This record gives sequence, C-alpha cells and structure tokens, in this order.
Amino acid sequence: MERLRGQHVGRLSALLAIMLSRWGADPGKAFAVARAALLLGVDGQDVILRAAKLHPSSPPLSWAAVEAAKKADPASEFVQQVADTVISGMFQSGDRASLKPLLDTYVTGVTAANLADRIRILCFKLRKVPPGDHHRRELVLARYGSITDPPSFGENDLFPSLVRALVEAIRRASEFTGSRHCLTRCPRCLMT
Repeated sequence: MERLRGQHVGRLSALLAIMLSRWGADPGKAFAVARAALLLGVDGQDVILRAAKLHPSSPPLSWAAVEAAKKADPASEFVQQVADTVISGMFQSGDRASLKPLLDTYVTGVTAANLADRIRILCFKLRKVPPGDHHRRELVLARYGSITDPPSFGENDLFPSLVRALVEAIRRASEFTGSRHCLTRCPRCLMT
C-alpha cells in the first residue's frame, strides 16, 4: 500500500471505497479497510469517516477516525465530522480512550469561520450526557479546572472533558471575536 500510494493514491482510495461498500457491514472488515485508508492520508479520509459512521460504537473504528483527524488540518470539516461521529459513538460504547486527543484536535481547529458550529456541536453533546451521570450531577460541587486539580483530572470522562473543550473553544473564539462579542455570537444552546 505504501509503495503504491504515491502515484496511484486516487485509485487506491476508490478501491478502498468499493471494498467498504462491499464488506463494510462487518465491523472487523470495515476496520481493516479504514486502517488501510489511514496510509493514504487526506485521500483516505472519506473512507475512514464512512467506516466510522457505519459503526459509530466500534472502538477500533473510532481509533482510526481519531488518528486520521490528528493528522488532518484541525480546522477542517473532516475533524468536525469525526468529532460528531466518534463522540456520539462514545455514548453507546462507553469507550473513552481517544476522547482527549480528539477534543484537543477539535478545539485547536476553532476559527472565526467555524466557531459557532463547533460550539453548537459541543453544546449538543453536553446535553446528550444523561442527567444521572455522576459528573453532570456533581458539577455544582466539583472544582474542575481548579489549580489544585492535576491537569489530567477527568480527562477520560465524557462530561468534564466536554465542559473543558467548550470552555477552551469559547476562549479561542474570543480571540477572533473579542470577549464581549463572543457570547452574543455563540449559539442559543449555550445560553439555555
């Protein structure tokens, strides 16, 4: 695959897309195709995203999608779609292994052009955390982000990780819009 990708990358990508269409119903085979697509870089992104969307609760496919997102332009639509798909799958699978690197890449890619969409997705995901979630219930009492907490406190837990990502996304957004203007441009879901 690595030898052929130079001048035949388009053909390899098309072949992997066909293979995914044919055998993608099986999560193991979809992962094998996605893993091969990782070697294609940007040209394999569509195949990887399709495979992750076919099996959103599959930890191996989530891993492949996050690996591709880490190598992509953080501000790209691809990273946004991977975050949307993989985080939704985390609600089903419970696997949080790739949460921190995904959210780090996602937040790094906040720009003036995509800040509202990225913040809206984070708000939507926060609302999806069940009300009975330990971290969500304890938010009033918790000191997440306190200077006394280790930097990695709760980094593999969905709710505190999403809250931290939202705060960081808003901070980055304020660099583009100014702190006063930032919250007026943020989606209504943030205010409710």
